[in-house]
Amino acid sequence: MPRRFAATAAFHELLDLIRDADAAFLDGPRAVDDLSALEGYRYLTEVLGVALDCFLWADTARPTIVPLVGPTRKFGGDNADAYYYFAPLDPARTYCVRGRIGDAVYLSLCVYGGPTDGRWSNRIVSKINNREMTFGPQQTFEITIGGPRRGENWIPLEPDAVCVVTRDYLVDPVRGTQATYAIEAVDPAPPPGPLADADLGNRLRCAANFIRDLLNVCPIPTPFDANTVQEPYVQQAVTYGWAAPDVAYAMGRYELADDEALVVEGHA
Repeated sequence: MPRRFAATAAFHELLDLIRDADAAFLDGPRAVDDLSALEGYRYLTEVLGVALDCFLWADTARPTIVPLVGPTRKFGGDNADAYYYFAPLDPARTYCVRGRIGDAVYLSLCVYGGPTDGRWSNRIVSKINNREMTFGPQQTFEITIGGPRRGENWIPLEPDAVCVVTRDYLVDPVRGTQATYAIEAVDPAPPPGPLADADLGNRLRCAANFIRDLLNVCPIPTPFDANTVQEPYVQQAVTYGWAAPDVAYAMGRYELADDEALVVEGHA
């Protein structure tokens, strides 16, 4: 008899999910056009990469910050002028994030709470942005996450906290210098032990649950009139996914001929 592990079923579940995921953009109301379908296959590989980075390899005792979104990595939508990073958190620990703001015109760290099984977070726990931060020489910063309250550059953790997501927006994403980050747990952790079957199976299922949540919303339906944008809104503390509480969101779509351009005008 071949050997069977808890991780075997979880691994097959993940593979089956990816294998069948193209149904969302090949048929039905979210099947837009041929180009979108072809982009969908690339998108699935990118989402799989994000899921593995965030859940399979995550270690709250020895965390690393991994990229979520950049000019060539799509995650829920295009963010060609923004960079997002992710790190897993244990609410019982205290963390230190060190970095440099670079040329970012907006930078933030936002802690999210909610399910621990890979499903998207459903609550904003705390946040800090560059207007609230104190910077050192050469625009360096040091943020404490969790632990006892302190006067500045501190954001709290709560019992349901699961991760922190950073954002930095650049006016010139090609030539501008993006922010840098490094995270470490303040309390030293012993070296990791051998990988357990149940733990690996749980991590693989978390990755699958994350992808499954994304497939519920992407491809994004387009119920709006062409070349229109919704009224901007500010995200509330109760959320779905990793929205920021200090960013205004607005959704729209466009239809352009080859010789047309879309111009969006607004005011602060």
